[in-house]
Amino acid sequence: MTSRPTAPEHLVWPTERFFWGVLDASALPSRLGRSRPDQQQLGYLFEEMLPYPIEHVQAVYLPQPGRRFIACGILRPQLEQIPAATLTLGPESAPPAIIGDAQLDCGQINLLTGPFEPSEVRRLRCAAGREAVVIAAAALLILWMGAHRRTDALKTATADLNAIRSDVYSKLYDASAPPSNQPPELRLTAELRQLRATRAKQLGSLHQFDAARCLEAILSHWPRDHSERTESISVTSTSMTVTAMLPSAEQAQRFAGAFATVAGWQSSQPQVDSTGEGVRLTLRWQKTAENDANSRTSIAQIATGGGR
Repeated sequence: MTSRPTAPEHLVWPTERFFWGVLDASALPSRLGRSRPDQQQLGYLFEEMLPYPIEHVQAVYLPQPGRRFIACGILRPQLEQIPAATLTLGPESAPPAIIGDAQLDCGQINLLTGPFEPSEVRRLRCAAGREAVVIAAAALLILWMGAHRRTDALKTATADLNAIRSDVYSKLYDASAPPSNQPPELRLTAELRQLRATRAKQLGSLHQFDAARCLEAILSHWPRDHSERTESISVTSTSMTVTAMLPSAEQAQRFAGAFATVAGWQSSQPQVDSTGEGVRLTLRWQKTAENDANSRTSIAQIATGGGR
């Protein structure tokens, strides 16, 4: 138990002038979001220990462990007789029977609350509340100004990016570009997709078509006893073409006969053209249905010149 210090504005009365009690609030229902009972609930418990109705008593309640409270009260008519300059009123000490093993600081007890709150305390509290409101408003204003400046900076950066993007599009699609109703962004996206699809198709066909096997089908039948001059060999996934220059029509006929049967390919009628240098022979083959399952669309062309 600690004694209460005295001062002119802090009034201290003897312990016996107050009503005391220990309240057990464990049986009281807990309010939603509140663990401490309100003043009215505690007043009902304290009223059972008072010789007067609780409406005639000004009381305060100090929480203790285990939802217990130490109640201290005084008759309200006695509070109306204290000097106006008094700021606090409390007991000099608490009864030992009330305190028991609890650590109670009587300096925490102030009966001048609620309707008996001194006007000076009320004025200071209101002034502190107004200052808190002003500080909160100033803080919100500073936050709003910072957010507004960041928003302006973001708008400026966005406008700069849009200007750069428009300049890039204007360079891509100048006055010579064909007119289009689509925005430049959609036109560029469509062109990129088309380009990627074309590249993927070309790369896939290169992997699927083996030109070396087609050339092998031709070269395996190539005669070795003719003095021809090969002008070109063209190989695709569906056709092959050989163009050669021979000295005479007779040699051209024998040269074409060497390619009468090429596995997996169907030969066309040889084309023979007479020139001042000799006879130009053109042989063509088309892929058969059985051979067509082994390759896809692609082109591999070899052009050669000079005689053998």
